[in-house]
Parts: sequence; C-alpha cells; structure tokens
Amino acid sequence: MLEKEDSNTEYKATLNNHLKREIVSFLNSKNGGVVFIGVDDKTRAALPVSMEERKVIETICFTLM
Repeated sequence: MLEKEDSNTEYKATLNNHLKREIVSFLNSKNGGVVFIGVDDKTRAALPVSMEERKVIETICFTLM
C-alpha cells in the first residue's frame, strides 16, 4: 500500500492545472518529492491514466528539465 501524502509525496487522480506548480515546488524543495498521477489521494487506489494524459505529463516534465 502506498504511504500517505506528505511534504514529499502527492497523489493526483487526474491531471489538473496545478500539476506544473506542484512539480516545480518539489524541484525547488530541499528534499524533492514525488507526484503519483493516477492514484486517488484519499483511498490511494490506482486509477487508469489515458494515453492523452500520459502525453501531457511527458510534455510537462520535459519542458521543466
């Protein structure tokens, strides 16, 4: 089972407008962090991620590097 959300772990069921800001926040923090997309933040159950969402995630990640 996945651990609870904390200052280094964030779960997102779907993409939202705050994703880029959260990734940058982790990049700027001392300890970094991990964003799990396709995970319910309350139950931590795995959820499907569409190919379209995957492409958007890749685009966001590559533009931040």
